[in-house]
Amino acid sequence: ADEQGLGKSIEAISVILAHRATLRRVVIVCPSGLTATWTAEFQEHAPGALHVTVLEGEQPSDVPAHTDVCVVGWSVLHAWEPTLSEWTPDLLIVDEGQLGKARGGPWGSQRGEAAQQLAATVRLHGAGGGVIVMTGTPIDTRPLDGLALLDLLGETYAFGGPWVYRQRYCAPTTVRRRGQRPITTYQGASHTRELHERLDAHPWFVRRTKRLLIRQGLISPKTVNGVDWYDLHTPEQPRSEEHTSELQSPY
Repeated sequence: ADEQGLGKSIEAISVILAHRATLRRVVIVCPSGLTATWTAEFQEHAPGALHVTVLEGEQPSDVPAHTDVCVVGWSVLHAWEPTLSEWTPDLLIVDEGQLGKARGGPWGSQRGEAAQQLAATVRLHGAGGGVIVMTGTPIDTRPLDGLALLDLLGETYAFGGPWVYRQRYCAPTTVRRRGQRPITTYQGASHTRELHERLDAHPWFVRRTKRLLIRQGLISPKTVNGVDWYDLHTPEQPRSEEHTSELQSPY
């Protein structure tokens, strides 16, 4: 969950290269407008090391022979998921993982269901059995969106399962309309400090910010036309137990 611009794609490529012996087949799911960017990243940081194929369109065909890495856009993932699951990847890398909404209910999505199915296949049948979910959007934009990331990783059990997570952290609200059965929505936020602390305690959750790296001396401050590029002087938003109205997802 590193901030944008800190090299998440390079980190992912490094993982593939470091474990090349076991990661023979890799799938990368990303926004459709970034498939060419991912291809360029491989050409720059792993020239000639991997055969990368971009899967396009909604009429899937067999994955070309000798393909090491398949790159597929979110917009066509639902069409390619059966083919990719049959291909049996060893590693799934999900870029902008917050786009894979949580399963079930009105917040679900076709692409989210496809991503969840592919992730489950990789965890069960892939030789590497690994899923890497990347996002520069902090989970605390809305806890419900964080459930999608945990589900992709297969880590919802750490929070008691999806139902317990929604009840504890998504401020369940019962909506009653005349003549209709009551429904429960989970668009808010509750116990957010506890959620932050529990996420920070897990080794599979990593978040680096530019602010943190500058303080650690790992990168230098940067200004453009006299303006602080990293905006270090803007106060960080305080964490609060309840701030439902502030947590609105841009998606």
